[in-house]
Amino acid sequence: MDKRLKKQVIAALIIGLIIGSAGSMSMSKVFGGSLRLTKIQYYKVLDERYNKLYQLENMIEKNYYKPVDKKKLYTSMYKGLFKGLNDPYSEYMTKEEYDNMLKESADNYVGTGTVLEKNSNNQIVITEVFDGGPAKAAGIKKGDIILKVDGKIYSGDKVTEASKAMRGKEGTSVKLLIKQETTGETKEFNLVRRVIESTSVYSKIIYGKNEEKIGYIRITAFHERVARDFRMKSALLKKQGVQGYIIDLRYNGGGYVKEAMEVADELMGKGIICYAEDNIGKREEYKSDANRLDKPYVLLINKYSASASEMIAAGVKDTKSGKIIGSKSFGKGIIQSTLRLPDGDGIKLTIMEYFSPKGKSIHSKGVEPDIKVEAKPDDKTDEVLERAKTVLEGDMESGK
Repeated sequence: MDKRLKKQVIAALIIGLIIGSAGSMSMSKVFGGSLRLTKIQYYKVLDERYNKLYQLENMIEKNYYKPVDKKKLYTSMYKGLFKGLNDPYSEYMTKEEYDNMLKESADNYVGTGTVLEKNSNNQIVITEVFDGGPAKAAGIKKGDIILKVDGKIYSGDKVTEASKAMRGKEGTSVKLLIKQETTGETKEFNLVRRVIESTSVYSKIIYGKNEEKIGYIRITAFHERVARDFRMKSALLKKQGVQGYIIDLRYNGGGYVKEAMEVADELMGKGIICYAEDNIGKREEYKSDANRLDKPYVLLINKYSASASEMIAAGVKDTKSGKIIGSKSFGKGIIQSTLRLPDGDGIKLTIMEYFSPKGKSIHSKGVEPDIKVEAKPDDKTDEVLERAKTVLEGDMESGK
């Protein structure tokens, strides 16, 4: 390396060190770990690791036929670093993308009532459809693929732009071209945007064949305050004299682990709900106390039940605290941590894998139900729910 270029590299490294140090404290607090090197070792590592990157950047700047947008160039570098993990759940996000992720979990917003994600085929898949929203009313379902928004094509790496395009003023309309998962057909929907209340816990009383009162609680996602809402609704159902509970986690793609573990604590007796391990084998256990629902319950899952909902299902199955009914769950047995960087951008990184109380891996395997009932798209009745009522009635009669 000639002296002039070497000076440029060292200058760039020093600038990078100054910029990078702004975020080092917060990152170490979240992800842990530290590396102590002498200054000479430190610069040597930087030179070996980033010299090629710097030279490529310099080559592009000097020779590319158009002016280079450095911000876009750097963002692409950062995104590429995470793509190298070959993990669809880990990613680098711009400030706008990170803000949008937070909005998806907000209590209220104006839009279509859907949550979007990029799938492994670089498509935009709908991972959640809120009750009471225009998408739900129109018949749009989880698993459907968004192809166009207002006539514009969006691929998976444009999920933020698509989500933004679907939001707008209350009462305005948006056209979606969607490929339906159940039929494979392409269909256009014209939706009118409205205020969406992201309520995730729904409850009601349903009746068994002998008019037994059953408390039905559906949790669509583990957003903030879900555990509180679950406790309130289960307590209300108890006052109304229910003799058992059906907890519906079908189509629940996960969410905040803390909320899910608090719900699990209401279902299971004293013991381990599940545990997670990081890359050095450090274990974090999630435990429940002796207090739990004092009536029998069954838990419903399907192939869209993922992540935090699978953690609950695995714990319930291993401890036999309730029966699992439905079809095998999705198989996402890993945990992500999110972090806002000093410049407003953010990251989402897979940091742990979780296991059932008996040490069974969930990732890429899913949770098998105790009683398998496959729902069919054209079913006029909810066969899974009907089977759950029958099983629960038996447990109530036997006093389990």
